[in-house]
Amino acid sequence: MPKIQIYSRNATSPKFIKCSSKNGFAPAIKEFLAAGYQQRRLYEYSVNPNRIIEIVDGFLRWKDPIEYDKLVNQLAYFEEQLRGILFDSEKARSESGKSFIDYIQDEDLVVKISGILTQINTKRNALRDKRAEMISNLNSVLRGKVKLALASKLSNSNWRNEISHLADRVCPIYKASYESHLCVIRTLEKVYGISETSHSFDFFLMLLDRQFQAIIDAYKLSATIQDLENIRCQIQERHIEIFVEDGLRMEYNINSGTVHSERFEDNSKLSMGQNAVALLLIILNAGDALGDSRPLLMDQPEDDLDNSYIYNTLVQAFRKAKTKRQVIISTHNANIPVICDAENISVLRFNGQYGYLNNVGAIDSCTISRDVLDIMEGGAEAIRRRIEKYKNLPGHIG
Repeated sequence: MPKIQIYSRNATSPKFIKCSSKNGFAPAIKEFLAAGYQQRRLYEYSVNPNRIIEIVDGFLRWKDPIEYDKLVNQLAYFEEQLRGILFDSEKARSESGKSFIDYIQDEDLVVKISGILTQINTKRNALRDKRAEMISNLNSVLRGKVKLALASKLSNSNWRNEISHLADRVCPIYKASYESHLCVIRTLEKVYGISETSHSFDFFLMLLDRQFQAIIDAYKLSATIQDLENIRCQIQERHIEIFVEDGLRMEYNINSGTVHSERFEDNSKLSMGQNAVALLLIILNAGDALGDSRPLLMDQPEDDLDNSYIYNTLVQAFRKAKTKRQVIISTHNANIPVICDAENISVLRFNGQYGYLNNVGAIDSCTISRDVLDIMEGGAEAIRRRIEKYKNLPGHIG
């Protein structure tokens, strides 16, 4: 078996560095910047548009990989620190019978937790600013075709249940009246509701620091300082881990490429094919306009698309892209390797146990063109029969 050697080049150095076999290939692969989309990934983005933020992050990492990785790694570091403290807290206080607030006050952890929460919010805000800037650039490139907008959501989707749970804990302990119970619920509903549609969730951080009046002013609450003090005493570890997460809203002009006036529809109202088209516009057209030169790897991008769009639009986009970047595609549609004039076609087969590389070459190789004809077109007879069916059409291809 021939020895495989990998060379890598990171984003800051033009030199290729040999990857030591002693350390394995992981360091080299980690430095290899590529844009990759697995099979059905476009479908996953379609049913969960919040995940489209991954495409935006991909552009961010390509544009400034060092700064982006630094920011993401710092955020992950502080989040891991917080998880560790809260895990230890929950375990220790369950044995002592203390409340969360009593435990962290006895252990002098309030200031430390507040400091970590502040760092997390700072890093999240910095990442959000970068995403907003990139989305603005993408919208400029995709004007008239696709519209993107940052969206926010709380990391705990069951926050309404948390409100009831927290109110039920607060009121019996302080022998609160029914009106006070309603006040706690309304206070929390307003705080969570505003946070769900905004880009920050500092409520529990401010509670820890006893910034009660600041909370009342910021959220325009009718609650008293004592109400907030009562809520503070009953919060638990899981409340501290609630953050506002970035998502994305996407709209697509369903009349794009036609003579009709613009008609943008939300992602949730689009067909699978329309969603795929919108996402491919972001990946290919925006990438080209922004000068993205990363290798592009796509697994069956033709899924959910009709052959007319594949031939007239997708193929043309790939032909343009391959003049500026390496494009590697796994496909079952003959239009892509044939009409795109693929420089290299790898034919994979399956023997019942595993897949294997059966043939490699350009389309003008007789064996390669025969493989494409048989595997992707169904064979020469299949093509002849299709042509026969169309022979009576004006200008037929027979």
